[in-house]
Amino acid sequence: NNVNLEEELNLSVHLHEDGVARIRITEVLGDDVRSTPRWTSDELVLNEKEMIGAGEETVQIVSTDTSIQSKLLLDGEEGISQEVVEQVVKSLTQRAKVDGPNDNFIVLSYGPSGSKQWQLMLQLEPFSVYFFRGTDDSPPMIVAGTGGLTHFEIRRDKECNSSGSSAKGAAEGKQQRKST
Repeated sequence: NNVNLEEELNLSVHLHEDGVARIRITEVLGDDVRSTPRWTSDELVLNEKEMIGAGEETVQIVSTDTSIQSKLLLDGEEGISQEVVEQVVKSLTQRAKVDGPNDNFIVLSYGPSGSKQWQLMLQLEPFSVYFFRGTDDSPPMIVAGTGGLTHFEIRRDKECNSSGSSAKGAAEGKQQRKST
């Protein structure tokens, strides 16, 4: 069985007017095992009527990765200088006490009327997320995925025959552990 363990993932970030940042990582769907999305419980935990997205004009996106920064710009748009981008990222990485090079970050700053009341910093490699209140110099309010411990399990087909021998073998193994 030749299984491809490389996985392509989609990252989506939804910023809301009230400061909520919703991050979702999903598989890229194809014609193989990942042809249908994983089950999610959005209808149970999200009230879409109350979710008002932050207006595009109130969001500033910068990246220390120049290839990403160039993709964020529209044709003919000049954008923010790399020096300013590096200052923003340096300030946030110092607040979060992140060591190492500052070359793989994306920062989304948003709030009412472009106030930068909230800042979401994504570190791409290793993947981690930092959420800051942008109006003070405090440490991040929320940190996820630090220490390189973010893991996304790859879905695979179960390998068992129709007689259920895999389940039977697991039950026998459990029984042997009990008896010893």
